[in-house]
Amino acid sequence: MAPGESSQHNTLFATDQDCISYLFQKRWPNGFRCPFCNRLQSEISPAHTIVCRYCRKQSSITANTLMHGSKKSLTEWVQVAAQFCFSKEGVSARSLQNSFHIATYQTAWNWLKKLRKAAAIAESAPLTGPVLLFVTTTGDADSPLRYISNIACLMEVADLPKQPTRVRLVSLLGTPQNPLPHIVKYSIPTSATIITSESIALSLADIRLDYHIQTTDSENQKAIELLQELQQWMSRIYRGATGATYLQGYLDEFCFRHNTATWNNRLAILDHLLTGIMSGHAIPQDKTTLDK
Repeated sequence: MAPGESSQHNTLFATDQDCISYLFQKRWPNGFRCPFCNRLQSEISPAHTIVCRYCRKQSSITANTLMHGSKKSLTEWVQVAAQFCFSKEGVSARSLQNSFHIATYQTAWNWLKKLRKAAAIAESAPLTGPVLLFVTTTGDADSPLRYISNIACLMEVADLPKQPTRVRLVSLLGTPQNPLPHIVKYSIPTSATIITSESIALSLADIRLDYHIQTTDSENQKAIELLQELQQWMSRIYRGATGATYLQGYLDEFCFRHNTATWNNRLAILDHLLTGIMSGHAIPQDKTTLDK
């Protein structure tokens, strides 16, 4: 973290009202728009709970966001999000529990799960082409990649050697037989160039007319380095082991960190994550809760 960024964070989000003002502007930059009657009310001041002056229905700044239903204060949410962003390596549930005196490990783990979901939403913008597409495969139980096998890896191809690029990783464990066309359509805009192997190109037959597909059999050094980076990160932070049920969450966190690694302003990364937290996307509610 650059000098002064921690103090800037403490100044920006010192109280719940500071958080309300910041998050209100992020959710409704043009003024409050009632989710029930859809009327714009730009003169309404930032508040945690808003009553529409037209339909008189009540809305909350956290409704339909990842904070929905949580008893944690907005200040606590921002503090935990800041810890998530300002730690370049990552945060384990145990360290989060200790840092914020959270009652149980499960509560800390559930909170991290929501932050990883926010990271995925923040990084949901399509990749820009050309995009390298490959799939990790290993059936060797002793392989150093055994924890990250069966992952679709999409990586922007840079024009310059040191140009920052974005990546997206999608776990294929437990997915339908050929999920790649769906993954590609979600991750890459049509008409973009996809560089991949002959076998993967064949699996994209249903959408081949929507993209420019180039085939190659040569290994890409940046792709190899990406997998090594992922394996090392998971080994350091999460001891390398995770089940198929939660693997995607770890991949989402890794991509968020990788894609923002060159950002000089850590507060900008926090703002990026808060965008995901405040997203109005339809998000299924978890069976677990932060407030046990």
